[in-house]
Amino acid sequence: MESLRPPRGAHPSVGEWPPDKQWLEMGEQMVNMRGLDMFTIVGEFSACLMLGIHLGGEDEETHRVWAVVQRNCGDWGPRIVRSIVKMKMGDADERQLGDAEAYLLTLFDRSQHGPQYLRRFAEELRPVTDFIHSEHRWARRRPVHPADTPVCWAWDAWIMNNKFDKVWLVAMALHGVCGLLEHYKLKTLQAEPKTCLPFGGGADCAVDFANPESACREWVCLRPCMHWVCRNCANRWQQERGVLRVCPKGNCAVEFATVHLSRRARPPS
Repeated sequence: MESLRPPRGAHPSVGEWPPDKQWLEMGEQMVNMRGLDMFTIVGEFSACLMLGIHLGGEDEETHRVWAVVQRNCGDWGPRIVRSIVKMKMGDADERQLGDAEAYLLTLFDRSQHGPQYLRRFAEELRPVTDFIHSEHRWARRRPVHPADTPVCWAWDAWIMNNKFDKVWLVAMALHGVCGLLEHYKLKTLQAEPKTCLPFGGGADCAVDFANPESACREWVCLRPCMHWVCRNCANRWQQERGVLRVCPKGNCAVEFATVHLSRRARPPS
């Protein structure tokens, strides 16, 4: 694994991390590709979109959140690292585990500017800039709009294409930061609807999001629309319709669906 340690005394550059122009242009095709692994967060149209929106801004709220991360990184870092190594690296070899753990700890080390490194990466993911290709570099040009969501999907695929490498590790660390911010009620990352996606003729899902013990732990991501339903709703839909070919929310054509496990209840947006 390449040395990833941020330089002392300077904000590290992450400008070399984005995928190239050809990859970014393929986001819409990628969500249609069976077998292509994408970085996902249950309930989100795009994991990178969510991380960029909530952790990559320049507003007062985002500054406050990162000040909290700075103050707590010594305590939070080892917890997040243990969770990533235990829950997300089961298929890694011993060398990959050792390298990953050592690097992840630097991301929560203030003396090595680790939190700044995390924030810079979140800024790369924030969907407020578009990229155009020039002869020498990517240039930031204009605010993006919803039609640019495929660029975020390309990022989601890029992260999983580089599993256990620097892009993947930093994305997992940012996801861990989000989890602790929510756990300590320091930031609400998503509105809390009372129901899952509407099922059938307007009937609502019975998942109780207010009760973590009874909430659904298996979620189905419908591709290419990237809507989510809980496993119970998906099963009921299939029992009534025979096959899940149409999204219950947007009546979108469903090419295929993937099942994801969630450690906590995250209702769809």
